[in-house]
Amino acid sequence: MSDPRSERGPGDRSRMLRDRAEALLARRDAGEPALPQDLKALLHDLSVHQIELEIQNEELRETQLLVEKARDEYARLYNQAPLGYMTLDANGMIRNANETLVQMLRTEGRALLGTPFGEHLVPADREVFNARYRAFFNAPRHKVMEVRVRQHDGGEFLARLAGQREHERLPRSGSAPPSSEPARDEAPLLVIVHDVSEMHRVTEALEAEKELLGVTLRSIGDAVIATDVEGRITLMNAAAEELTQERASEAEGKALVEVLRIANLVEEVLASRGPVGRRGTMRMPMRDGTERTFAQSGAPIHDRAGCIVGVVLIFRDTTSETHLQHELQRIAKLDSLGVMAGGIAHDFNNLLTAIAGNIGLARADLVETTRPETLTHLVDAETATMRASDLTRQLLTFATGGAPVRSVIAVAKLVQESVTLALTGSRSRCELHVPSDVWSIHADAGQISQVLHNLLLNATQAMVEGGAVVVTLTNVRLGVDAGEPLPAGDYVRIDVVDQGSGIAPEIREKIFDPFFTTKQKGSGLGLASAYSIVRNHEGHIDVESVPGRGSRFSVFLPASAKPWSKPPPPPSPATMRPWRILVLDDEPMIANVTRRILGARGHEVVTVADGSEAVASWVRQRDAGQPFDLAVLDLTIPGGMGGKEVVAHLLEVDPSTRAVASSGYSNDPVMANHRAHGFTACLPKPYTVDDLHHLITVLQSDTAS
Repeated sequence: MSDPRSERGPGDRSRMLRDRAEALLARRDAGEPALPQDLKALLHDLSVHQIELEIQNEELRETQLLVEKARDEYARLYNQAPLGYMTLDANGMIRNANETLVQMLRTEGRALLGTPFGEHLVPADREVFNARYRAFFNAPRHKVMEVRVRQHDGGEFLARLAGQREHERLPRSGSAPPSSEPARDEAPLLVIVHDVSEMHRVTEALEAEKELLGVTLRSIGDAVIATDVEGRITLMNAAAEELTQERASEAEGKALVEVLRIANLVEEVLASRGPVGRRGTMRMPMRDGTERTFAQSGAPIHDRAGCIVGVVLIFRDTTSETHLQHELQRIAKLDSLGVMAGGIAHDFNNLLTAIAGNIGLARADLVETTRPETLTHLVDAETATMRASDLTRQLLTFATGGAPVRSVIAVAKLVQESVTLALTGSRSRCELHVPSDVWSIHADAGQISQVLHNLLLNATQAMVEGGAVVVTLTNVRLGVDAGEPLPAGDYVRIDVVDQGSGIAPEIREKIFDPFFTTKQKGSGLGLASAYSIVRNHEGHIDVESVPGRGSRFSVFLPASAKPWSKPPPPPSPATMRPWRILVLDDEPMIANVTRRILGARGHEVVTVADGSEAVASWVRQRDAGQPFDLAVLDLTIPGGMGGKEVVAHLLEVDPSTRAVASSGYSNDPVMANHRAHGFTACLPKPYTVDDLHHLITVLQSDTAS
């Protein structure tokens, strides 16, 4: 409470003092003897003045006590404040400091006063402080300084300095200033010294944690999106930017349903008040027209009070996983079909071999004695027979355990031949892009030609009004993280791109399934057989399609470690002597037609139906001095020894044995790698007269060389 006396003016105070003095004097004079009037008046005035002085002295003592109490309270607050306080003059000299600052510097107050504050800083910050102090002194309200203070026991801390100028001026200091600028009589600077070391450590830790969170979010392959409770986006990582095709800065503040065309998962999470994981996957259309599948989950975000302030959503791209599942399902279908197809195709090929062989013999016998139209009928029948063999070959590509009969192939030449054959007579044209340095492949030329033919035929049929089919060959070197379901290595990629109507998303996963077709007269084996062939070549085939814009089929085939070289032409059969040939086959029709085909060229042929009989006949003829030059061995003899076991016995008794593996299972593992099993060559069924003659000519040429 303020003193009422301080609110009165000087005249009021004098009158009040006189009134009080008069009252005191009246009480004192009541018992005094009478004096002369003039003396009495003089004494009265003196007594009044004396009493006034005594009253004033008492009031001064009370005021001094109040001032000392306030000063002590201020000193206690000043020295015990949680922050350091000091007064600096224009030269940076410490004129005053509170006890907190003394403790912060771990020194004594007497050691601080009169010293430049810059001397208490680490050397690296001292020059900065001295250079910037004048500006800080002149405008402290607009500037804050951070310096590292050196403590007297060797420690240090980071201090933030904030200042305010006093109104009174200080006398010029006699100490040397920290700079060459002359000192002036100016109002001192009151400085607050705040130890912000811990604050900086916390800030740096938060920044590090924030950076770690950012790095984690950026490195996560899943798309992460955070929203507030209204469903507005507050955060997105890089994967989410790729998913939404929108930058995080642009998407921030937008509703999730505006950025992703999906059901509002935010509302579901808020309603459950806990984590939500949806079973299965959802299909999401991309802005480029493609469609991908995602597994989505979400969880609420709580503040410290436990209140839900937002939702974090995670979208995991399962397109590859879904595709892999479909691939495995497709493989299972092909494997089950292969069990059935293998048996049917074997028997069918045996029949076709007999039919084709007899037709060929009839055509050769009647070439000069029959009317031309009769020969034409025989040629058509032979052609139809081999087309039937193409059907069995497609069925056999589904069989498990088989492998293609490989050789080094110039893939550019093979593609050019396939394009010419497939597009002949169609309304489509081909744009072929083949680099001069394209690698060779190690593959079965016939099977790869079949793949290309099926893809090109599919492309032309997709363009009803005609158009351009673009075929591109590219050398590709895949790493371990290439994103393709293939091991790392070198591949040749063949892209077949059409401008047709495209493939509807709902059937895209079925196009490689056996017997699936959208064509009225299709068999559903074209793409299925292409898929199986490529898979058996340790390659991969994939498709990208946008309805209304066409399709791209991409075939990856392992590159060959050896370059392709053109084989020499076989010599003329007329220059070769007839051979003695042993034929093993349990089908009498095949044995007879093979004997007749070879006999027509002068070869001597012995046919047997059992493997044991074949070995005995080979040994018997060798011992008689009439050895066989060649054995043509059927690999499958029901209930008896097949060609694989026979050739092993023949090589034991005669290491120079030349044998040909023949089978209706054209993708039998022995056929694919016949040399590893001791065979010189292989002859898949069905074969024609020309196929058999060509094989014998090539073997005779190898023997002559």
